[in-house]
Amino acid sequence: MMNKNSTGDKTRELINAIGILTKEYNDVYAYNIETGEVTTLRATGLAIGVAEALEESSPGKALARGFEAYISNNVFPEDRDMMRHICTVESFVARLKNVDRFRIRYRISRDDGARYYYMMVARDDEFRNIIIAFAAEEDTVRTENIGPAPTLHSGNGKRNVIVVEDNKLNREILEEILSTEYNVLEAENGEEGYRILQENYRDISAVLLDLMMPVLDGFGFLEKVSKNIMLSSVPVIVLTAGYDNSTEKRCTELGAVEFLSKPYYPDVVLSRVKSMIKLREADVTLRAIEYDELTGVYTRQAFYHYAEQLLRDRKDIRFNLYILDVENFKLVNSVYGESTGDSVIKYIARTLSEKLTSSDKSNSTIMARYGGDQFVCMAPSSKCSDAEEINAWIDMLKENAPVPRLVFKVGVYTHVDRNIPVSRICDRALSTLNAIKHNFSRNVAYFDGPLQHKRMREETMEARFEDAIEKGEFSVMLQPKYDCGTGIITGAEALVRWQTGSGECIPPDEFIDLFERDGLISRLDEYIFRAVCHMQKKSIEEGKKVLPVSINVSRNTIYNGAEIDAYCRIADETGISKDLVPLEITENAALLSRAIEAITKKLKEAGFTLVMDDFGSGYSSLTSLNILPFDSIKIDKSLTDFIGEKGGELIIRHTIELARELGMKVVAEGIETKQQLDFYIEQCCDEVQGYYYSKPVTIEEYIRMINA
Repeated sequence: MMNKNSTGDKTRELINAIGILTKEYNDVYAYNIETGEVTTLRATGLAIGVAEALEESSPGKALARGFEAYISNNVFPEDRDMMRHICTVESFVARLKNVDRFRIRYRISRDDGARYYYMMVARDDEFRNIIIAFAAEEDTVRTENIGPAPTLHSGNGKRNVIVVEDNKLNREILEEILSTEYNVLEAENGEEGYRILQENYRDISAVLLDLMMPVLDGFGFLEKVSKNIMLSSVPVIVLTAGYDNSTEKRCTELGAVEFLSKPYYPDVVLSRVKSMIKLREADVTLRAIEYDELTGVYTRQAFYHYAEQLLRDRKDIRFNLYILDVENFKLVNSVYGESTGDSVIKYIARTLSEKLTSSDKSNSTIMARYGGDQFVCMAPSSKCSDAEEINAWIDMLKENAPVPRLVFKVGVYTHVDRNIPVSRICDRALSTLNAIKHNFSRNVAYFDGPLQHKRMREETMEARFEDAIEKGEFSVMLQPKYDCGTGIITGAEALVRWQTGSGECIPPDEFIDLFERDGLISRLDEYIFRAVCHMQKKSIEEGKKVLPVSINVSRNTIYNGAEIDAYCRIADETGISKDLVPLEITENAALLSRAIEAITKKLKEAGFTLVMDDFGSGYSSLTSLNILPFDSIKIDKSLTDFIGEKGGELIIRHTIELARELGMKVVAEGIETKQQLDFYIEQCCDEVQGYYYSKPVTIEEYIRMINA
């Protein structure tokens, strides 16, 4: 749905989220990943035509239809297929998982010929919105509040380019063509090219990349570069030899911005390279991703890059990493205003920079704005390790701060492990900081002891996840459901267990919450769903009795449209009826009822039965029951445990009555005693499950039970 009046705080919030959408971007839109809503943040009407195209589209499909109309009516014919490949939500999401933003260069058809345009695609910090901005090439040479573009040429006045190509003859041809205008660095494989780029990216204007190479091929090179936002600012031109559309699509998704076909014609090579260098030198992205616009210190992405360099180059020094956070900073903005809040952030950045980095003659201390009201610093361990010394720094910050009574918390990771990525080092320090939030007795915490063991175990589980999926270490256990009146099995709920190759059984309460936090849960959800579908298919083929087996769907999965489509496809591929695999959606996910109304409707239309899981475990929303098309609700064990208490029984009784009025079935879980069972029988509950009847059992045991 388009909203032309979306201005003010919302516009400023989204534009500030990516920090570089200055006035040269004349059309700017935000796409909400959860709702599908498209919001106009800026539309100048400079003949780009996006606003008009999007305006004609219906809610939920505005982005796809808008892009198709825009591409068909505006984009140069030769560039249309490329744009159609790139301009999809799925493509944007895939690339933004690795980088905060990227740019696409293409041509627009005009009466006087083709004109070059750029599309900037970026994400906000929480990855809820994708911001899409358009600019004409001649407009992007201007900058606003960002400072001059970086100087990329060397002492002889020539810019530097890298040719990454294993064929010596091809390297020599390109070197001969390019050397008239550029300094040419050569690399025989992707690994060597990546090393040169990593060490000299500030002074590299473009990379010419072959795909088929030993050691590390072109795809591997692009993938490594795409994961480093500093390196991905350098344009990569892929050297092609008649590759098909899928190859070019893959290169584009990995960040390639242009293609050169073999054989090489000097005029074409020089023209393309010149165009790409103009793009990079006109682009404000490099400086924007290096320096925080408000404070002038490094951004988080730049910190990752330079911290890795520091750890690699200064092996003689042991480092500590510190993350500082302002407790309840939102109160500063609400009480004193955003302007004062900004002055607090600038004060912290200035003070830390003066006291830490400016005074370090060895240049072995770096700091950055980690995000919002957080700052990160890596310094030699000898510089500041003692809690008393850190508290003295905190007192100094508080004493001269623009507002009184600020509370600072610091998480410290001493003697950082050089063998893990800097992002994970920061995670460890951040986990210690989060452990003392709202703890008024402690301002400094260290990554050690139980917290260290817990975090390292979580990292181990995350690292082993992909391998565990491939090796089938996750298995399905089934907890039967019983008819409340007859005690006959009516189906089951699928539960996941993890037994590692070494025989260790990892409890679900250890890995489920972790995978929900880091986003891996969607992969696991789909894995279990697929396993249950194949189980049901096998039983049907063998002529055995088949009953519905419900699968839990996490909040992450329910908001991912691609995952929902995958569920429909898997069920269709196995040929089973979708009512044999009901989907259980947690009550907390359903609380945002308006956001998932379209998703649940889509699932119902596809033929799935929907169950609201864990009802009563959190802040129950009666509105959700009324709006969303659930077929049944499952009363959580936490409510079942109140049976025997007057208040608890009253809540359950009214819940069942409400469900009946709304035409829903009621399932009760956590039944462990006869008293609990008798209560639900008395209330005419439909189904129950729990240890009173059966613990979770293997697939084989469950099939034996229902076919006995």
